Amino acid sequence: MDTNWNNVQAIRATFSVLFENRTDQERRDDAAQLLSFRFMSEVERIMDERGMTKHDLAEALGTSTGHITQLFRGNRILNFDMFARLEKALSVNFTINSR
Repeated sequence: MDTNWNNVQAIRATFSVLFENRTDQERRDDAAQLLSFRFMSEVERIMDERGMTKHDLAEALGTSTGHITQLFRGNRILNFDMFARLEKALSVNFTINSR
């Protein structure tokens, strides 16, 4: 394995080898994880604007701070029930845009 990290092509080739043997399920799991992270990043932005803590959000959602922490860390993936609860708790409407 080439470890010349000064060479962008070497870096891309190294990472390509790491991920080329992933199953379709693993790729879907990765995509779901990334979507959850992107969404929780937006939730965090809204919380920061409002001065909310994870504890505040947990109380508004009727769940534990630990559950919220797991969502932010990626240990749990968001589901549509949680999307709806977050919309209500934050008084926002999330939209989906396709490109």
